[in-house]
Amino acid sequence: MVRDGVSTSLSDQVAALRAGATSSAELVESALSNIESTQGTLNAFRIVCRESAPAEAARADERLADGERLPLLGVPVAIKDDVDLAGHPTSFGCAGAFPAEREDCEMVRRLRAAGAVIVGKTNSPEVGLYPFTEGRAFGITRNPWSLDHTPGGSSGGSAAAVAAGIVAVAVGSDGAGSVRIPASWCNLVGVKPQRGRISTWPEPESFNGLTCLVSCLFNSFTVRVGGGHAYSFCCFNRVDRRRAVGAGELDAASQERSGVGVAGTDRADGRRRVVVQRGDRRSA
Repeated sequence: MVRDGVSTSLSDQVAALRAGATSSAELVESALSNIESTQGTLNAFRIVCRESAPAEAARADERLADGERLPLLGVPVAIKDDVDLAGHPTSFGCAGAFPAEREDCEMVRRLRAAGAVIVGKTNSPEVGLYPFTEGRAFGITRNPWSLDHTPGGSSGGSAAAVAAGIVAVAVGSDGAGSVRIPASWCNLVGVKPQRGRISTWPEPESFNGLTCLVSCLFNSFTVRVGGGHAYSFCCFNRVDRRRAVGAGELDAASQERSGVGVAGTDRADGRRRVVVQRGDRRSA
C-alpha cells in the first residue's frame, strides 16, 4: 500500500530511508498526523509521542546522512501499552493515574538500538484479558476494515494502527491469542515466538510465563539486534474488501467528514482495502 507517495510496508520504508528517497522526519510526521486524524474513528493509541518522536526522527536523519545504517533506523514504530516507555506511564488499559516510567523496558531499548522511532503506545483492554479492545479508560478501539467491528484483542490498538497504514510496524503481546486474534480480524499476520525469545525485562516474566512479546506487521522482514534476539516481521495477506462502515452505513459525504475511505480503484484481482486517513480513497 502507498500513502502520500510513500509505501507503508516496512521493507520499503527501510529501503527508502537508506536510499534517501524519504526521511525519518517525513515518515514520523505522517504517522503522527494519521494518529491524530484517526483517533476519532479508530482510537488506536493511548499515548502519542508528539514531542519526542520528531526529535528522534531528526537525529535519525542526521545519522542516516552520516552513512550510519541500522535495521530500523528512522522507522516509526508503535508499541502496546503493556510495556515501559521512559517518561510515560504503563497503564495496561486501566483507568487511573500511573507514574511515568523512568526507563525503557528491554524490548523498547532493543528497538531503539536498532534505530526505531517510537511514535506512541497503543490501546489494550484492561490487563490484556479480553479478545476485544475497549475499556473505561479510553473507550472503544475499532477495526479499520469495518468501524462497526472490533480489531480483536488484546493487542487491538497495535493491529488497528498497522492495518490502517498509520505505521508499518507495531509490537504487541500474546498469551492466549492477544496478537493472533487481532492479526486474524485485521487481516494481518502475527508472530508469537517462544517464551523468552524477546525479553520482558524489567519483568522477569509475564502472566507466570504465559505471555510473550510479539510483532504484527505488513511485509516479510527480520531484524536481528543485540543479544541474538530476532524480531520477525511477516507478510500481510489481503482479503476481499467490501466497504467501510461507521455508525451505520456511511455515504460518500459522511466518509469525507469522518475520515473513512474506501479503495476507489479496482485491482486486477478484485481486492480492495480501506485506508483511514482524511477521507482519502486509495487502492491497496
